[in-house]
Amino acid sequence: MSRLPSTPAFCLVLAGLVTPAFGLAQDAPVSGASSPSTPGSAPPSVAPPRPAVGPPPEVSLACAPEPVMVGEPLICTLTAVHPETVSIAVPLPAGAAEVLSIADAARSPADGESAAAAATTRRPDGRLETLRRFQVVPQEPKRTVKVPAVKVIYTEATGGVGEVEVPGRKVPLKRLLENVENPAFRTFQAPGQPPAQASSGAAPAAGAPASGDPEVRARFVAAHGPVPFVTTNWPALIAAIVLGGGLLGTLITVAVSRWLAARRRVVAPWVDPRPAHVIALAALDALQAESLPEQGRMKEFYFRLSEIVRAYLEKRYAFAALEMTSDEIRARYRALRRGVIEGELGARGLSAPELALLIPERLGQDAALIAVEDFLAETDWVKFADFAPSESAADTALRAARGIVALTREADDPATPTGGAASTAGGAAAAGGAA
Repeated sequence: MSRLPSTPAFCLVLAGLVTPAFGLAQDAPVSGASSPSTPGSAPPSVAPPRPAVGPPPEVSLACAPEPVMVGEPLICTLTAVHPETVSIAVPLPAGAAEVLSIADAARSPADGESAAAAATTRRPDGRLETLRRFQVVPQEPKRTVKVPAVKVIYTEATGGVGEVEVPGRKVPLKRLLENVENPAFRTFQAPGQPPAQASSGAAPAAGAPASGDPEVRARFVAAHGPVPFVTTNWPALIAAIVLGGGLLGTLITVAVSRWLAARRRVVAPWVDPRPAHVIALAALDALQAESLPEQGRMKEFYFRLSEIVRAYLEKRYAFAALEMTSDEIRARYRALRRGVIEGELGARGLSAPELALLIPERLGQDAALIAVEDFLAETDWVKFADFAPSESAADTALRAARGIVALTREADDPATPTGGAASTAGGAAAAGGAA
């Protein structure tokens, strides 16, 4: 076997052989390559990526803590297990935020780097495990917080591209004051700062843990609780508004109804407060002063005289004498007088047979009853039978009306009986004179 030439000479020979071939390769057009584009020609189209042919990676999503409180970060970790020939890309879901490591938080935002983009480790079985971490901070005190869906894009070594979507989930929220023995006001300072330093606004000491450390944040939330949010209980507020409006409307309706009823209220006629006999005697005096019989107005005189006596009986005994016929007045007044007589005789302790004999006898001798019945009969003759009495008869009828008032009037002294048996003898003369 011959030895190779020396190194310098061999290199020179090799350079002389390769250089012409390289120049030819540069000058020769590449098969299938397009010619340089001319001005005005369309840009070349980009071919869509080929779909992946291999199995998709195994993905899972876990979130902690569960349940989570309002204002407390919910850290979610997506785990993707894939072959070494597959690369993984996980975009940040909508509504989520990055989770920075302690070293990343210490750097400036310009130099900061997502901790979830390079968290790939090798498993014992030879496959790779890629972790993607993000956080969701609940801001409203609802029942649950929604974790958005996560899309995993994987690319194979052959150029195939595929997607796997992990569906979102709901994590329950924990009440702020649940199982809190002393719901007092909390003091809040930056995690990792003592209270004195937080109140003074000084920078954290060198070597102190950064405020973005999840463990420090967890200890801070456990010690102080998240910042409380003031919420509006809309169902209770709407119910209170509806009830208040209904009550106000009811009060307004009642007030307007009463006002309208007061306007429509009919004023009651004036009632003379004087005793019945005083009113009747005054009316009789006024009728006598008009001297209607002397003027030939006899029927008018009897009509007015009858109305005066009827009005007196109505006010005196509280029955509608002005609306009754003469026969109805006789029956009603006879029943009233019978009751008075029964009361007077019953007070004497008489038996029933004795009462049956004495009551009709006393009714036949009752001067008030006789005077009323005779007066009604005489006035009916003049009003309805075209009877023309003389002036003396009219004067007698006027005195009969005064006699009725005198017999049945209320006594000024309650001990003095009126309109009863005592009037039988005392009023007989007045009734007889009137007759």
